[in-house]
Order: sequence, then structure tokens, then C-alpha cells
Amino acid sequence: MLFDKAFRYLTGIPAQRVHQQIGEYFSVPSAEGCPAIQTPWGDEFAPAIKDCVRCAETWLGGSSLPLWWALSQNRKRHRPGDFQEAFEAGFLLRLQQTLLNLREAAASRPTSFDV
Repeated sequence: MLFDKAFRYLTGIPAQRVHQQIGEYFSVPSAEGCPAIQTPWGDEFAPAIKDCVRCAETWLGGSSLPLWWALSQNRKRHRPGDFQEAFEAGFLLRLQQTLLNLREAAASRPTSFDV
């Protein structure tokens, strides 16, 4: 949310909505041992966030589509503005969870020098 406010301040784009109280935020669910990641969007954005998680998991599962295409084409299914932003953020957060999990797995493997 701070990044969002800073971006809007720097670009001069006014905030389009007031984010809700912390208890009402919707999260990208946990995945592969990574905890859920809270988003700055409320429950009304749950369908967009659930859709983005599904799309990200499809791509991670071996989709032949380029990553940028999967993101840009699937986001069009949601209303412009906050709904598309929620989709984009959720998509990237699911990728982040996977990358963090891969980094942790790589760090926990012994190197050839440890043998």
C-alpha cells in the first residue's frame, strides 16, 4: 500500500478508492510452504485475486505461453482500475511465493564443498 501511495504521489495519479481496514484485506493463499501474502484489496476483489492465482499456477505448471502474455491477456477479463491492479498484484505475488520457495530450497541443499 505504501508503494501504491508513493507511485500515485510521484505520478500525480489520484487514488481511486480508499483501501479498507486491515481485517478486511484479501490474501493470496499460501503455497508450497510459503505463507499467504496479504493484498491491499478487500473481499470484493476476491474473484480477481482467485483468478490470478489460478492463471499464475497454470503458467507455473508448464504453460507454453510467454509469462507477459499470460499476465496481459488474462488481466483483460477484469474491469479496468483496481480490479486489474488486484489481478496483476496477485499474479505477481503467486510468482513471488514460488520464487521464494525455490530460493529456500536451493539454499538448503548442500554444496559440493559441504560433502
